[in-house]
Amino acid sequence: DWLENIRDWCISRQIWWGHRIPAWTHKQTGEVIVSKDPPANAEDYEQDPDVLDTWF
Repeated sequence: DWLENIRDWCISRQIWWGHRIPAWTHKQTGEVIVSKDPPANAEDYEQDPDVLDTWF
């Protein structure tokens, strides 16, 4: 039975396809915002470059 041998794995990957992780880090302060929408002053933030290796 495959469920007996199942192991956890990291759901974020550094690949070009997938769902972008909805997290942004402020370039100056390091503040992290998690939201379905980008922050109002998005130019001051950098979105997490990883993607979710999942299907929704």
